[in-house]
Amino acid sequence: MNAIPTVQIEEHFIPEEKAGEFPKMFDSTDSYKGQAVVDLTTGWIDKCREEMRVSWVAAIPAEENDPNIGPVVLQMSESRIYDLERVR
Repeated sequence: MNAIPTVQIEEHFIPEEKAGEFPKMFDSTDSYKGQAVVDLTTGWIDKCREEMRVSWVAAIPAEENDPNIGPVVLQMSESRIYDLERVR
């Protein structure tokens, strides 16, 4: 997989119909943490935990919007956590 941060998009990576400022108004951050504890003698998984957090920001600068309102910013986020433990 190959990714380019949205704040550094080069014009030749944007299809012609999408060229302009619209793709540059978005940014995202994400984090992923995981852990697995496996009993190597039995092959059983004793614990498994995954945590993924993603947040997106979309902004329209004040100069492209009504100057009386200022910039418009939309923030969204999602968290998914899976935590499994084998009961003996």
